[in-house]
Amino acid sequence: MTTAPTAARSRHINRWAFLPALVLLVWGGLAASGVSFTGDSQAANSSTIGVTVDGAVTLGGTCTTNGTMTGANFLPSAVGAQLLGACTVTQGTTNGSQSLVRVESTRATAGTGIFCQTPITVGASYTEVCAGAAALNFTQATAGSAALADGQFGIQATPGACSAGWGNTLFYPLRDATTAPGAGDIICQTLGSTATTTSTLSFQADPIATQGAGAYTTRAEFTVAAT
Repeated sequence: MTTAPTAARSRHINRWAFLPALVLLVWGGLAASGVSFTGDSQAANSSTIGVTVDGAVTLGGTCTTNGTMTGANFLPSAVGAQLLGACTVTQGTTNGSQSLVRVESTRATAGTGIFCQTPITVGASYTEVCAGAAALNFTQATAGSAALADGQFGIQATPGACSAGWGNTLFYPLRDATTAPGAGDIICQTLGSTATTTSTLSFQADPIATQGAGAYTTRAEFTVAAT
């Protein structure tokens, strides 16, 4: 299985964000030195300085390195769910706001599956669709399920310190962009804190007895935002 997570577009605090506080400090220093601000000035000029500080978010971990996971060959179907690969995602904010991480497939629609023998076109997001016979595709895991059924593909999550998101050790689908809300399903939403939290994602599949031979691929994209 192939995953190529997309690094988050983090926004950084503007370096002029602390200018108003600096002005106040200078004003206080001059007043204490006896400098008058109400002398014989004939005119006064003023400037309005507006600064917006957005939530600055950080995203790290092995899910964000545009890497490739190569799983071993599937064992007989009676074995059950089998691990394809795992990665971690670490999230947090620099200003104490909440952060959330989402994940979705690069396939525009689920078609006959989401993990299949249809090749992934790297760099062409939301274009690939699984096609072909059912034996060449895996269907989606049921969100929040404790186990995979035969023929299913899913992500088992071990979330960090999350206020909302996926349940611990439960399975979730890698949903397509037209089904998932917004930029995908929420894996983890943090509490308001500058501390980071790390979640582990385990990609697994449970082949059917007549699973077709060949290479199976999928692609996941991650986005992170401050709330």
